[in-house]
Amino acid sequence: MTNKPLNVLVVDDELPIRQELRAFPWDACGARWAGEAENGEEALTLCARQPPDVIVSDITMPIMDGLTFVKEVRRRYPGVQIILLTCHSDFRFAQEAIRIGALEYILKVSMDEEELLRAIAKAREAIERETDARRQEARKREARKAKALESLLRGVKGDGAAAVDGGARWETLDIGDRFPLRCVRLRIRLPADDPFAFDELLDALTAFERQQRERVGWLALPGEEFALFFPGEEPEPSVADRLIQLFSSIAEAVGSDAAGRAPVCRAWIAGVVRTREEALAKLGEQTDWIDWLFYERDDEPIVLAGSPQRPLGELSERHRKFLRVSVQRSDADPERLLRFFRTEFPAWCARERIRPDALKRWLIRWWTEWLSEREREGGAAQRHWHLPSFAAADSLEGLSADLESAVRAVQSSGARLRPEIREAKRHIKEHLHEALSLARVAEHVGLSPEYVSRLFKDETGESVNQYITRLRMEKAMELLQHSTLRVYEIAEAVGIPNYRYFASTFRNWTGIAPTDFKSGRSPEPGQDGGRP
Repeated sequence: MTNKPLNVLVVDDELPIRQELRAFPWDACGARWAGEAENGEEALTLCARQPPDVIVSDITMPIMDGLTFVKEVRRRYPGVQIILLTCHSDFRFAQEAIRIGALEYILKVSMDEEELLRAIAKAREAIERETDARRQEARKREARKAKALESLLRGVKGDGAAAVDGGARWETLDIGDRFPLRCVRLRIRLPADDPFAFDELLDALTAFERQQRERVGWLALPGEEFALFFPGEEPEPSVADRLIQLFSSIAEAVGSDAAGRAPVCRAWIAGVVRTREEALAKLGEQTDWIDWLFYERDDEPIVLAGSPQRPLGELSERHRKFLRVSVQRSDADPERLLRFFRTEFPAWCARERIRPDALKRWLIRWWTEWLSEREREGGAAQRHWHLPSFAAADSLEGLSADLESAVRAVQSSGARLRPEIREAKRHIKEHLHEALSLARVAEHVGLSPEYVSRLFKDETGESVNQYITRLRMEKAMELLQHSTLRVYEIAEAVGIPNYRYFASTFRNWTGIAPTDFKSGRSPEPGQDGGRP
């Protein structure tokens, strides 16, 4: 939040005041001019299009007086901070406005740049406090909903009727029984190196839900997926338009990471559901779309509808044998192994169309064993462990490129690390349970963050954040297998106190939820669970 400029709307019926404020150096206080209005009604119309972060408003205006305006803004947009401009004679009105929700007031006759800067700073602090509190509550609410949904979906795989009999669990989802409903499945890939991206995504979804005329509910699903429910009578084109608006809001809320990567959003519109049982069944069916796009992604639009015509297959013993023999035959020749992953492997995958999660799990197990073998032979394989990119690949082309890049990095490794990088790695390992960042590591080794970032990547083949995440996931897998700690305790032990963020990151790495990993369950019956 602190890195994003505040959008400021100015409301005053006096043109000279609006002109003065328009010329104010908003960028000096981390804000930007978002527009102006002559009265409260006009301002509310602008807010309906795009609510600002801060409103600077006169208290005495025609059509709608300042007190009524403050009440309406607080009722409709409780997160918007209001700074009032007032005359001496308005003092009692200003006090009343503060009582009903305005943040601050400034006397017009004495208003100067410093006073407005302080007021904007106060607004930012208030927004950040309210945002933190809202996010904490949203995370708690989302965790309760996720737990209830997991229980219901597990029941559907066994006995659907028994699952939906859990009325309390269904009510926790906050969908109600407003059938018919149109179910939509979202897949949202967030920038990997932004620890606040998930909270910003939840903010965008919550704001979207609040702004809709007709009630829209949403649920977080395992991994990077969400489900939305629209009124069943709303036609698909209208739903598609609203989804495009949502994607724009998500892109604006989350922004891009240091590498310029923005959120990637895809949606699949399902049919109308008329009962709880149909709703839960539809959530399971739509997973096929995600796997389908792994092979057909390049030419697909953002919003899709219907069902894939050609179902994907499971990873059979025949498939495992082909992969095992192919990598063993190619392993003795470095160029042949690279060529296999560059050409033969993607061609074979496109032909066989195996479910991506099963394929990735096999590759992760093979990769782990292959790296261990390289280390036993005296190589520097652990320095180039690009495992995150395997699990995060959302297309066959990306998976093939990640594999080739990672294998090439291991084959070309071997040089000793510089002392600064050895010390950086040691510091990260010893403080893995704490809040780590590039800035902290750089300060420890006495170099600038920019230089450490470049040097670490050149020396190890992975960024500082990738290295931290890899160690945390390795430690998490060890604790899940060999300790009695609960999953949320393991998340805290590896330095990721946000359980939802930990679960999402773990699933991206392994292709399986941490609860399933701990219990030894495969997430989908019949999918690959064996060794390479």
